[in-house]
Amino acid sequence: MLPSTSTKEKVIPPQASIIEVEAMKSQAQITTNVASSAFLINTLIMIILSGPLKKILGSLKHSQIIVHLMLMKVTYPASALVFFGGLMNLLTL
Repeated sequence: MLPSTSTKEKVIPPQASIIEVEAMKSQAQITTNVASSAFLINTLIMIILSGPLKKILGSLKHSQIIVHLMLMKVTYPASALVFFGGLMNLLTL
């Protein structure tokens, strides 16, 4: 006798109901939309603020040079001392 060959496939029972699956799909879509919106907003803010931030960082680098010049024994005019003194007070807050 030949063994019987059945082509019947085993069906895996569902792990979640259809309602739960639809809820997870909608939650995944909402999460994707929120993440992409946050990424877009962050990119736009960085583009808008990149120019002013570069200027601020450049001015900080220049002010460091100026402050270090004040540490050397060089005579400065009174107006320069007043300006750089105020600048040093601003930088050392």
